[in-house]
Amino acid sequence: MKIKNKVNMLSFFYNIIRPFKWVFFGIIICVGITSLSVYSFFWFMKYLVDALTVCSTDMSKIGDVYKYAIFVISTIMIYETSARLREYLQLQMIPKMKKNIIDSLSGKTFAYSYNFFQNFTPAKFVYAVLQTSESTADIFIDYAVDFLKTIFSLSLACVSLFYVDIYLGYLGLIWIAIWMFAGFLLSKKTHTMSYKLADLRSSLSAKWNNTFDNIDSVFVYNGSENELAKNQKNSTDVMNQDKKLSKYIFKVMSVQGSVVVGITGIAFLYMIGLFKKGVITPGDFLLVGETIHHISHNLWEFAQDLSWLVTDIGRIKQGLDMSTSDSIQRNGEIQKINFKNHDIKIQNISFAYSDKEVFSHDGILNIPQGKKIALVGSSGSGKSTFVKLMLGLEYPQKGEIFLGQNNTKYMNEYDLRENFALIPQDPKVFEDTIFNNIRYGSFSATREEVIEYAKKAQIHNFIMTLPDQYETMIKNTSLSGGQRQRLMIARGLLRNAKVFIFDESTSALDTITEKDILNAIEEIDSSKTKFIIAHRLYTIKNSDHILVFQHGKIVQQGSHDSLILQNGLYQELYKIQIQN
Repeated sequence: MKIKNKVNMLSFFYNIIRPFKWVFFGIIICVGITSLSVYSFFWFMKYLVDALTVCSTDMSKIGDVYKYAIFVISTIMIYETSARLREYLQLQMIPKMKKNIIDSLSGKTFAYSYNFFQNFTPAKFVYAVLQTSESTADIFIDYAVDFLKTIFSLSLACVSLFYVDIYLGYLGLIWIAIWMFAGFLLSKKTHTMSYKLADLRSSLSAKWNNTFDNIDSVFVYNGSENELAKNQKNSTDVMNQDKKLSKYIFKVMSVQGSVVVGITGIAFLYMIGLFKKGVITPGDFLLVGETIHHISHNLWEFAQDLSWLVTDIGRIKQGLDMSTSDSIQRNGEIQKINFKNHDIKIQNISFAYSDKEVFSHDGILNIPQGKKIALVGSSGSGKSTFVKLMLGLEYPQKGEIFLGQNNTKYMNEYDLRENFALIPQDPKVFEDTIFNNIRYGSFSATREEVIEYAKKAQIHNFIMTLPDQYETMIKNTSLSGGQRQRLMIARGLLRNAKVFIFDESTSALDTITEKDILNAIEEIDSSKTKFIIAHRLYTIKNSDHILVFQHGKIVQQGSHDSLILQNGLYQELYKIQIQN
């Protein structure tokens, strides 16, 4: 059953802010205090100017000048104190919030099925997660908090204008209402454009990552100019979309600027008339002028923040979409496991991908515990799918697979895979120490156990030649294919698994080392079941049972000696290799 694991954005925001709710509340209080202190400053400046006007003819009122000057200085002190406290609280919240987002989005991918990773682009995903963490922090600090500040400030601005004159109050109220409504309408287009820009940026990151993944081919085939031209086309797409978005925002800001000039002119012409009638004071000019400027500033910030808000929402949505799995879910409840043995039984199974059958087996295939089973067939014949079905990386749409007495469909995936050790064909190492790479097979293993199995995998002597030996930091490019494969074998041997799967695990080794590794495989406890996927048939001659795959089916099975006597694919492959 296919399920889309939708991420509700409001729920995402709530879960992110919940650990910081009291810090966020403190930030909001600081914003309210700073907004109040700004308009207190305007009012006390009005009274200070009026007091100075009176003192120009009557110096006996100089005490009012000192009083209002002290009030002005006090509002500045309150503003600065609350602003610094807000910054301190943000420092306590934002870095931790970003970390939580990165950990949450990255970590939850491990809960998805194997299907999620089939079309997974690591570079694009990492870019989207980092982008989401940055944009979410902006949502709470640059937008949510700033929008609250705008509401506080504009409310106080309207009170100030209505105090001076009712018509000035209506003028300011209409201006604010129309501009905010227009801002909401304009933001829809900005949202669409910003989502596309975010997607283009993450795609560009993925394309460069793909170029560097194939750097050998780029150098050998002189493809640098081709890659540069190809990726420059993608960066041009990003630039054009960025310019398109910026031009749109510029037009919005230009309209707002023209409106500010018009509103200021109307207000001051009207106030001059009121001043002639003796209705208002010189201080009212200062109060209204500062208020209009502050309204303009707040509306400018509102429009800009609204534009960038939808940009960041587009980035967040893109990041959440990338970390959402459209995956195949198993039917049925998890059942308690019970092992009397670790026999494997495969019964009438069929698996299809995108409605195309890639593997099926009619009948019952029994594999007793402790047997060595070889899987043979050309690339794409179904061997890898067979292994994925056993490991629970995929689940058959029809039929059943049993490990011991347990139907794997109803086993907890952790409990199922704990019984397996996989030594892959194309080994990748973690960018960590050699010791930790081997110990990945069993996190509770001691140093002595790690060294013991490194010796069995014929990698210990090489490790001891390195300056830091087992503490040497490694990555994929620092080791040869054969060396990485031997590390994987050591890791698999270290794990106390019941079933070992060797996927062409000796393909990158020289003949002498290959022989040593095959001997190491033979030395694994005889109670362990061993699956060996191999193209070199001489490496599996001693297998208890061989399964021959072709076109997604098991077309032959038996021992090596019996299969070479049968007319079929195995005999054909064997003759070709003998001739070579």
